[in-house]
Amino acid sequence: MELREWADRILMTPDLEAKLASPPRGLTDVAPGAAVRPLVPARPPGLEFCGRRQTPPMPPPQTFAEPRRRAIAHHIMANHELQALEVMAF
Repeated sequence: MELREWADRILMTPDLEAKLASPPRGLTDVAPGAAVRPLVPARPPGLEFCGRRQTPPMPPPQTFAEPRRRAIAHHIMANHELQALEVMAF
């Protein structure tokens, strides 16, 4: 499989499991092709991008004893990592 094909899958699939799957063995970069930039990577329902200043701020570490605050922190960091994966696929 070409690296380009694997990167396109990451960007264009709305399936979170497929986005986070390990790359297949034997990836090649023989035919990278021209750069293509989708407007927005595909996301699963419920993980769409939102507008600026619509997300909650990162809770302070001293509040992590509260389950709701921990959940917000986990969500923010997981989304950050998913965005990093998508940026690298670009």
